[in-house]
Amino acid sequence: MMTSQNDANGPAGLEPVARDTLAGRVVLILKRFILMEGLHEADQLPPERTLAETLDVSLRVVREALGMLVGEGLIVKQHGRGAFVRALDRERLAADLSPAGSRRQTDGVHAARCALEIGAMYLVAQQATPADLDALCEIIGSMQRRVGRGEAIAADDLLFHQTLLRATHNAALQQIDYLIVESLRLDVYDQPGLLRRSLRDETGVIAAHQAVVRALAERDGEQASRAMRAHLDRLLQTADIESEVERVSLKASGKGTRTSADERGSKSGA
Repeated sequence: MMTSQNDANGPAGLEPVARDTLAGRVVLILKRFILMEGLHEADQLPPERTLAETLDVSLRVVREALGMLVGEGLIVKQHGRGAFVRALDRERLAADLSPAGSRRQTDGVHAARCALEIGAMYLVAQQATPADLDALCEIIGSMQRRVGRGEAIAADDLLFHQTLLRATHNAALQQIDYLIVESLRLDVYDQPGLLRRSLRDETGVIAAHQAVVRALAERDGEQASRAMRAHLDRLLQTADIESEVERVSLKASGKGTRTSADERGSKSGA
């Protein structure tokens, strides 16, 4: 992970958020995860390391975010076991959540990421070393193994794209990899289920990565650029559809029963 860079501030405009704000962003993502995934009292959150790797933040940021949720009474941490949801008011939680940003801002981040990665493929085709290509193939292998175990691939997907950018061996480009990170964080905010499973066509994502690597191995920057464009177009189009489904789900989940404990209490009092 590139946590030391992406936990810090960057250039103005599309800068990465500061670490204290990152913790707040993680809090919002986890609240949406609890609500949209239908978690109830005693259900477990994803492990700290999974959260850190998927969102490309440090474990310290994750622990800070979990501490904030403990302070709000939404979760309880059990030493050696993890974090678990407490009884909660789902309507109130839904009302507390606000959008990550305007649609225009989100689209701007995704567009900047596309321009960066598609254009960078020409340089990667020229500069990538055999070790770089081996690293990309190993990440693809890790994704295939995760799919076989039914695990989420978001963390490996992020690592693949970061590794591609590092393969340019261009310090200036590597310093703006936060565009990739921020694009993924916005995806996870809209689709918090990505924290524990892939909501996308995993086979299609892996095949697209393989197509990019094949073109790079042949030193064909044009083909690598086309493969990356097709991959990102499909990825972001799918994300738009799924985020709309998630938004509908968020509205619906806030209208459901308040807590599992409330359900039991109302039944016993009937």
